[in-house]
Amino acid sequence: MGSNSVSVIDTSTNTVTATINAGHYPLGVVIAPDGTKAYVANAEGTVSIIDTSINNVIGTVEVGGYPYGIAISPDGKKVYVACDEGSNNGYIYVIDTSTNTVTAAVPVGDTHLGVAVTPNGTKVYVTNYFSDNISIIDTATNNVIGTVNIGDFPVAVAVNPDGKNVYVANTNYPLEGGGRFTGTVSVIDTTTNNVTAVVEVGASPSGIAVNPTGTKVYVANYVSNNISVINTATNNVTASVNLGIRPYGVAVSPDGSKVYVTNQGSNNVSVIDTATNNVIDTVNVGNSPVAFGQFIGEKSVAPVSNFSGNIMQVVPELTEADNGRRVNFKYGEIFYLILREKPGTSYALQLKLSNGLTILSEKSVLINPPAYFEVPGGVMGVDHIWKIKANSEGNKQIKGTYIQPLTRNVAETYTVYLKIGDGGSSGGRGGGGSGGGSTEPARNVDVKELSQVRVVSGNPVKFDFPKNATCVVYVSFDAKKTAGKTTTIAEQLKAKSTLTSNLSSGEVYKYFNLWVGNAGFATEKNIENPVVCFKVEKSWLEDKNIDQNSITLNRYSDKKWSELPIKLLREDSKYLYFTADTPGFTYFAITGKPVENEAGIEMKPETSTAELDQNITTSEIEQSQKPEQGNLTGSHESKEGNLTSMPEFKTLYAIICLFIAYAGRKRKN
Repeated sequence: MGSNSVSVIDTSTNTVTATINAGHYPLGVVIAPDGTKAYVANAEGTVSIIDTSINNVIGTVEVGGYPYGIAISPDGKKVYVACDEGSNNGYIYVIDTSTNTVTAAVPVGDTHLGVAVTPNGTKVYVTNYFSDNISIIDTATNNVIGTVNIGDFPVAVAVNPDGKNVYVANTNYPLEGGGRFTGTVSVIDTTTNNVTAVVEVGASPSGIAVNPTGTKVYVANYVSNNISVINTATNNVTASVNLGIRPYGVAVSPDGSKVYVTNQGSNNVSVIDTATNNVIDTVNVGNSPVAFGQFIGEKSVAPVSNFSGNIMQVVPELTEADNGRRVNFKYGEIFYLILREKPGTSYALQLKLSNGLTILSEKSVLINPPAYFEVPGGVMGVDHIWKIKANSEGNKQIKGTYIQPLTRNVAETYTVYLKIGDGGSSGGRGGGGSGGGSTEPARNVDVKELSQVRVVSGNPVKFDFPKNATCVVYVSFDAKKTAGKTTTIAEQLKAKSTLTSNLSSGEVYKYFNLWVGNAGFATEKNIENPVVCFKVEKSWLEDKNIDQNSITLNRYSDKKWSELPIKLLREDSKYLYFTADTPGFTYFAITGKPVENEAGIEMKPETSTAELDQNITTSEIEQSQKPEQGNLTGSHESKEGNLTSMPEFKTLYAIICLFIAYAGRKRKN
């Protein structure tokens, strides 16, 4: 959640194989039954759709409020998202997965969090945190057909695979005689909608899952830092497994052999062997990992995706890091402004915008939503997110003031200066240096692809370009400064950039530009060990008769081109993949040189012929073999010593001498 990303774990090796940028504060994850898609509920009010074959977001669906829990129908046709709208209002949004559009919004209770679908897909169960009940929705009509009162502060819900029982994790439950609070699990009979059992578990349970056979229920206890194992035949806790800090979400592998628990406080995932109830592995992931929903699934055996020409648009962001900066935007461009409220203080944020900047939407997102499971009603930090459109050109300003409403005292101010133009760079920050928005004229850009990654000081950073839109495969470096979500743009050009000089030699394969982050970011002060990975088509080498060893990456800087050393990384049936260390990111060109014809290859068989090799060309050799076309002396007299050392010349010289002797003897006769 804190990293605004999704970690992909290979359950066969328990290693992170990919990190995918999602929306702001992703909370819930569910995998499609066929394994081809993952749906992520983001607290900003969106659902990200991930293609699991390429581990990339391929779509975003806007929903209302603050999404938490998420579930999918058994046939994969509908996704159900629990969204809190505030003011005791909330809806379950229904998404049609064939069109990725919201088809219904079902009103339910107050602050609903967990959501689960029955195995036959006919009902949806939703936990209402402050209503102390669950709502039951008929999926055929999208209407609430029942409500069941249960324990205090219900959070998570799961359905037994046979559909006969529903299990609800209740965060706080008072013990008889008062004292400390503990958590419970309510067992509901789906035929009668009655609570048939209440099972005491650890403190503040926040996640719940049932194994594939329906014999065990696993409950993640947020405050107790453990997981409770319930035997469904007796409704008793049979084991308790200690975990990391603040375990939040829980899911069972499809074969039931392992349980995975996200630990929000220790930034990792615990792997439990269900046969022994022991933690057998721990996987480090991003910051504050959480998960509502069944977040384990199997990939499709043969996923098929077509991304030709589909370049995802990345909406630029302004954050507190941009305070005092000058930023360029295009006329008509949309961007986000994200500022943080100051929790625990009496100061409130007030915002003023210049004319020509229009707020399209405004939303406040809890920085750490799970905190109220531990302390209900506690004060939490809030991020304010404004979606803004630049509706007129010229110089603009956004000013935020943290002010005390009664005394009008100002704690601090935030100001960012905007220049809105009819073209040029998008989201480029002033200050010069490497990186920033593109300065390439749009008419010369053939295709471009964008990649976004969170840049954190002390960590390696890699921007992948999985859509294969350009010749750039990835860009990487080690971060020396935290920059948050950062965008890298790879532009493949139609011709040489108008901002560079001509290359002196070589056959050009592709010209491309790389822009990393804001202007002035990608410098040696902020990054180190920058690398570019690019690819070259083998068919180009064959068509142009290019020597593979001559492939070069050229970089333009200080008004001149320089060659960068490259390494062959790998190859497949279509491409050669190279990497190059680079001083920075700017204008580049990939070049190669044709293989020389055999007639033009300089031969050096013996040391004694070195001088000959340096001075005699093919045409000169041909002239030496055709004396009738020119004198053997004259222009070649200076090379007589070299010529007489040739066996062919000695043979020719002997024949001529014999001919002269024969002619002289004939005249005497």
